[in-house]
Amino acid sequence: MRTLLLPLVLSLSFAVACKKKVEPEPPPEPEPEPVVEAEPEPPPPSCPARDALVGTWYLVTQVSPGAARGMDGINGFYTLEIRPRDVPCEAQVEILKRGYGRGSLSTQQSLKGRTNIRQENNWWQVPIAVGAGGDRTDMTFWLRQGSGRLQGYWYYANNSWGQAPLYGIVEGRRDLFEDRPAELPGMQRQLDSCELKGQPQVSYDDCKPGG
Repeated sequence: MRTLLLPLVLSLSFAVACKKKVEPEPPPEPEPEPVVEAEPEPPPPSCPARDALVGTWYLVTQVSPGAARGMDGINGFYTLEIRPRDVPCEAQVEILKRGYGRGSLSTQQSLKGRTNIRQENNWWQVPIAVGAGGDRTDMTFWLRQGSGRLQGYWYYANNSWGQAPLYGIVEGRRDLFEDRPAELPGMQRQLDSCELKGQPQVSYDDCKPGG
């Protein structure tokens, strides 16, 4: 009996061994594709004067005596958002006129404008159209930074009252304020010599805050 079973066992073992040999190997796991990280955008070119200006500023303007009848001493209240551009020493300005009043904000407004600026002769000239819808006013700020504040001049080339162009002094701070702009030494004399009356241009040499 053992003699008869032995060939059968050997045959079965051989068959199993052969079956194992002919079974194909499972395909290898595919290698994961490498993750390509996006190149970070380069930072805007460095410009110390521009970089010091970047951020939020709150401006208060004041109409100079004699600029327009009945408007002497009126204050305007603005918010400036300044962001660096990818162009060396240039920035983008968004401005919101929050309102106006005599000494404090009493008439609410929401007039907006946007422009690009560049420093010229240590001044930031900000020509901008401020308004809502189709009603816009062309105005220009000349700003200079010092001691953590902005100071300078502003000019309305035209205005909604249909009067002579308005102009005066402006002060900017990082914190919200409603004080009257600080009167710099010789400010009125400088304004009188800046050709601001009826002119949208300013002489940088003559119009230096505190000069």
